[in-house]
Amino acid sequence: MDTQKTSYKKGKLSQDRINRLSGIGFTWILVEKGPNVPWETCFDQLVRYKAKHGDCNVPSGQGKLGTWVSKQRAAYKADSLAQDRIERLDSIGFKWAFVEQSAKVPWETQFNELVEYKANHGDCNVPARQGQLGRWVHNQRSNYKEGKLPQDCIDRLNDIGFDWTPPQ
Repeated sequence: MDTQKTSYKKGKLSQDRINRLSGIGFTWILVEKGPNVPWETCFDQLVRYKAKHGDCNVPSGQGKLGTWVSKQRAAYKADSLAQDRIERLDSIGFKWAFVEQSAKVPWETQFNELVEYKANHGDCNVPARQGQLGRWVHNQRSNYKEGKLPQDCIDRLNDIGFDWTPPQ
């Protein structure tokens, strides 16, 4: 029983086996944070999301469905998602390598927003979690560290006192 529950929790149990065990009254009680929502229920929610939004790209911060979608991608990447679940997600056009991206905003526009942020806050340390500007600042630091940031961008950021090491 423990093996079946563990396999179910990890997404490694086939839908056929889940149905067969459920059919004989198998109890799927798992110790988790919050109530356990069956995989099939989340899948149905994703199908409804796609019908409404046109894709399966639920932002990870968008409640339980966003968390579930992120977990499916992580399980797939770790090669621990059952093949029948992969096939079900593939059948609705699920993208396995989705990375949340907003509409591409020009570098200059983001830079000007950073200048305004500094005028209001006294520094350029926008928290990475603080929306698009926070992600942009994080990306500037990452690109700089990897040697991928053009020198003119480095110079402009230096001119406004940009701190290349993120605050701890």
